[in-house]
Amino acid sequence: MQMNVNQLPSRLVLASSSPRRRELVGALRLPIPIEVLATDTDETVGPELNPEMIVAELSLRKAIAAAQQISTEPHPSYRTLVLGGDTIVVLDGEVLGKPLDAEDARQTLRRLSGRVHEVYSGVSLLFVPESDQGAQAQLTQLAAPVFFVGDGVGKSGVVLDGTRKPTLLPDGADKFAPNLDGVAINRVPVWGAEELLGDIGRWRVAAADSSPLAATGYTRSEVRFRELSDEEITAYVATGDPLDKAGSYGVQGLGSVLIEKIEGDFYSVMGLPLALLYQMLLPFGVSPLRHGIER
Repeated sequence: MQMNVNQLPSRLVLASSSPRRRELVGALRLPIPIEVLATDTDETVGPELNPEMIVAELSLRKAIAAAQQISTEPHPSYRTLVLGGDTIVVLDGEVLGKPLDAEDARQTLRRLSGRVHEVYSGVSLLFVPESDQGAQAQLTQLAAPVFFVGDGVGKSGVVLDGTRKPTLLPDGADKFAPNLDGVAINRVPVWGAEELLGDIGRWRVAAADSSPLAATGYTRSEVRFRELSDEEITAYVATGDPLDKAGSYGVQGLGSVLIEKIEGDFYSVMGLPLALLYQMLLPFGVSPLRHGIER
């Protein structure tokens, strides 16, 4: 499946204010301009979502929120590919979000010390074509896929009271039937078969009329911390580095000295799985390994 050359994206919009994700997207040297559009997205999720579902769900919410903002743009309009991402750290079935304060960061690092935890990163792409009026196409409805059903965890820092209807609704024992108010491109998209990224990730593409409209996927990595002393934890937290990061650490820079071993994908742990993103970009006709794209 390949996008028609007359419909190829003319820009990529990153739905994130994260400087790390902006840096990583830039590292791919994509042949189209990259813009940043931060979104205010509800990250409340219910306990029926497992980690894979959480990151796929939230990455897609961010892409949708950005696409909805883009849909109001005046002339000139662009064929836009929107990128959303989300990363969570999971220990003992609990999602470790960003620390509330320095003491919370210290407590989290003590829990991670000498142990293995999981890092899940979700990526979603959403194609928003130009319209005759200069605004982007109307957004109606897109059914979003996810891949597994397992023990439920919730995004930390929120109260899971069951009042928010999740995007991904249970439908049987082995799948989720998504119900997403807000996105489609005036056509009913159909999700294709699951694609595998080795043994660390999965992704799927939704298409209508043989043209890709969206893609969603995730990766899973394992990180082992070495045994940390209280002095090291206190000193690291004092730098301020962990205070804006899920799990209270960053794999890049100073935080790397806390880590003994990574099994999976380094860039996934950093916040954006580039190998997965590369595979997901190809159906949209975007590749850093081509000399140019016909338009």
